[in-house]
Amino acid sequence: MSPTAPRWPKFSIIVPVYNGEATIAECLEALASQDVPHHEFEVIIVDDGSTDDTSRIVERFDVRYIYQSNRGPAVARNNGVAHARGEIILFTDADCVPEPNWLREMVNPLVQDHDVAAVKGAYRTRQKSFTAVFAQAEFEERFKRLARRRYIDFVDTYSAAFRKEVFEAVGGFNPRYPKANNEDVELSFLVAQRKHKMVFNPRAIVYHTHPDTVLKYAKLKFGRAYWRTFVYDRFPRKVVRDSYTPQTLKIQILVAFYLIGALLGSALFQEFSAWLLFLGAAVFVLLSLPFAVATFKGNKLLGLLSPIFLFIRSSAFGFGLLAGLASQKKRKLLFPTIQMASDIVVCNISLVFLYWLRSNIGEVLDFSGLGDLAGYFRPGLLPQSVYLMALPVVTVAWLAVFGSFGLYHQARGTFKPYQLVKVFLAVSQLTIIIMAALYFFRIEYSRSIVPLFWAVSLVLASVVRSLIYALQAFLLGKGYDRLRAIVVGTGESARLVGHKLHSVPKLGYDVVGFVDDSPLESLKWKEMGGREVSLPVLGSISKLESLIEEHRADEIYISKPGLSHNEVLNLIARCESANVGFHVVSDAFIIMTGKVDMDSVGDLPLIDLGPGQTSALYLSAKAAMDRTLSLLFVILTLPLTAIISVAIKIESKGPTILRFERLGLRERPFLLHRFRTFHLPEPSKLEGRPVPLSVQYTKVGRFLERFHLDELPQLINVLRGEMSLVGPRPEIPLIAKKYEPWQRRRFDAKPGLTGLWQLVGSDIVPLYKNMEYDFYYVRNRSLLLDLSILIRTLPSIFLSRKPRR
Repeated sequence: MSPTAPRWPKFSIIVPVYNGEATIAECLEALASQDVPHHEFEVIIVDDGSTDDTSRIVERFDVRYIYQSNRGPAVARNNGVAHARGEIILFTDADCVPEPNWLREMVNPLVQDHDVAAVKGAYRTRQKSFTAVFAQAEFEERFKRLARRRYIDFVDTYSAAFRKEVFEAVGGFNPRYPKANNEDVELSFLVAQRKHKMVFNPRAIVYHTHPDTVLKYAKLKFGRAYWRTFVYDRFPRKVVRDSYTPQTLKIQILVAFYLIGALLGSALFQEFSAWLLFLGAAVFVLLSLPFAVATFKGNKLLGLLSPIFLFIRSSAFGFGLLAGLASQKKRKLLFPTIQMASDIVVCNISLVFLYWLRSNIGEVLDFSGLGDLAGYFRPGLLPQSVYLMALPVVTVAWLAVFGSFGLYHQARGTFKPYQLVKVFLAVSQLTIIIMAALYFFRIEYSRSIVPLFWAVSLVLASVVRSLIYALQAFLLGKGYDRLRAIVVGTGESARLVGHKLHSVPKLGYDVVGFVDDSPLESLKWKEMGGREVSLPVLGSISKLESLIEEHRADEIYISKPGLSHNEVLNLIARCESANVGFHVVSDAFIIMTGKVDMDSVGDLPLIDLGPGQTSALYLSAKAAMDRTLSLLFVILTLPLTAIISVAIKIESKGPTILRFERLGLRERPFLLHRFRTFHLPEPSKLEGRPVPLSVQYTKVGRFLERFHLDELPQLINVLRGEMSLVGPRPEIPLIAKKYEPWQRRRFDAKPGLTGLWQLVGSDIVPLYKNMEYDFYYVRNRSLLLDLSILIRTLPSIFLSRKPRR
C-alpha cells in the first residue's frame, strides 16, 4: 500500500434517525468520545426524511450524512450498510447514548473469535420514574438469561454488531417493517438459522429512555407483540423458545386472558366468579414470584407491585399478538388461533352448563314433560370446588387432544364432513380420559355427568367449528385472506390446477404464475363466459426459492410428472426456510415419508407435503414429558446404573462411560453418553466415529447391548435437552456430510433414545440407511405417536434377537 493510500476504517457505526433533534446530538457526542482511535471507525447517519433541525445538528459533527425519503428504519440501516467501508458494522439508535468503551466491547468478540458473526450489547437508563424502573428491571432479567448462554439468537439494533459479509449474505433488514419494531428480531433469527454464532456482551452498554407512564408502556408492549407475529409467521418454531423471551411470559399471557374472561363472565355466573378470580390471581402471582423476588432486593415497592405490572405487560402483549394475527390475514395462523380460542370457550361453557344442568335436572325434566325420568338421576352433586379445579385442567386436556387429531392445522377454506368426524373422535377420546382420571383419583360422581358432557361438548364444538368454516369460506369468497400460489409445471395437469385455484373463489387462492423450464411465457385458458385468462411463467424450477420470496408466495403446487420423488423432496428441502405449503399433484405419487392429507384439485389427487410445521403446544408438552420421565427413569435406574458401572470396571480397564460426537437438533453437535461395551482401543480412533467392527466386545458389553442397557446414560442427554425420549436416530457427523437436502429434515427434531428406526427399521441394512422411518416420524410426530413408541419399546428390547449397531 502506498503512503498516500487512504486508511479505510475497520468499523462502521450506522445510526438511523427521524426527527431526532432532541436526542441526536448527545448520541453523536458519545460516539465521538469512544476510546477506540478515531481513524479505526466511521459514523454514518442515515436521515429517514426528517422535517425538523436534525440535519443542521448533524452538520456540527465529523460524520457521514445520508438523506433518504421516509421509508422506515430498516431501509435506512440497509442504506447505511451499502455505504459502509468497515468490515464490521455496528448499529445503535439516535436516542441512545453509548458509554466510552461501547465500541471496543462490541467488536472484541468479533475480533477475538472469527466464528462469531454478531454481538448484542446491553441497555441501561438514568430515569427514576416507577414505570421506567420496572421496564429496566425487565431488561435486567433477560440479560441474566442471555449471560447464561454461550450463544444467543436475539440481537437488538439499539446495540448490535455484525460482520458485514454475514449481514449482506442474509439480505439485511426486511423493509416491510415501517417502524423500528422487530425487524432486528427477524434478522437475528435469520442469522441463527444460517448457523452463525451470536454472543451477548453485557459490558457493551448504551443508555436509553423507557416509557415513563403505564399507558405508554402498555402501548409499547402491544406494538412489540403486534409486529412479533410477522416474525413468527416466518419462524414459527421461535414461538416455542428463543434465547431472549422468558417461557413464563407465555403462560402469564394465558392466565391474564383467563382472569379477563373471569371478570367478563362474573355477571353471568356470579357463584363462580369469586373462585375463578381467586384461582387465576393466585396462579399469576406464583408465576410472577421469581421476578418479584429478584426485583424486591433492589426496590422493595417495585417488587411488591411487580405482579400488577406483569399483568399489564401480559395483557398488552396478548392483545397485540391477537391483533397481529388478525391483521396478517393468514389462514395458517389466524383461523387455527380462532379455533383454539373457540374451543377454550366451548370447553368452559360445557362444564359450567353441565353444573347448572345437574343442579336443576328435576326442573328441566319437568319442563320438558319428562319428569318421570328424574328418578334415574342421582341427587348428589360434585362440589363446586371440583368443577372449579376441573376448568383449567379439562381445558388444557381439550387443547392437547384436539391438537393431536390435527384440528388446529391450517384450514383449507372448504368444509368437509371428515372434519366433524375428527371432532367426534376427539370429544370421545377426551371423555374417556376424563372417566379414567375420575376413576384414578377415586372421585365419586354421577354416571350421567359423563354422557352429558360428551353430548354437550360434541354439539357445541361441532356447531362452532361449522360456523367458523362457514365464516372463513364467506370471507375467502369476498377476497379476504387470499393466499398466493405458484404452480410448478406447465403441462395439462398444471393448467388444470391453475384453472381450478383461479376460478373457485372460496378456495381463497390468487395464482401468481407458473414455474417451469419450458420456453413458454404464459399459460392461457378460457373461463366460463368466454373470458380469457393468461398467467405468466415466472421462471425456471432452479429459481423457485427466489421466486417464492419475490412474489411472496404462500403455497406451492407441484404438478410436473417428470420430477422424481427425490427431486421433489430436494425441492421442498431447498425452500424449507420460506415456510410455504407444498402440495404434489400426481396420479401415482405414493410416498410414505410425507405427512399426506389426500385432497383434490379438479379431477387430480392432491398430496399435502408441507410445510409440516409442528405445533408449539406439542413441542412444549413433549419437552415437559421428556424432562419429567427422564428424571423419573434416572432415579429408578440408579441401582442398576451402579451395578453396571461396577461390572464394567471389574471386567476391563478404561472409563465406564464413553462419549461420542453426534448431531442433534439443527445439526448442533453434542456428546452422546454410552456405557463402554468393548475393550478400549486408542481413544483417538473413537472420537466422532462409529465403533470399528473388529472391536473386541466384553461379556458385560454383549449383555448390555443385547438389552440396550448401554444406552442408559443417554438419559443425561435427555435431561440436558440435547436428546428426546422419542425421535430420529442420533447421527454421526461424517455420515451427515453425505446427506441430500431432503434427508436433513431429520434434524428438525431432537434425536431420541428410541424411535421408529429402532422398532421397525430393517436389521438387514445399517441403521443409517433406515432414513425413511426418521423422515416419517419428523413429519407425523404427535404425543400419541410418541407414547405409542415408548410403550412398544419395552417389549421390543426383551424380544430383540441381536444388538442394533
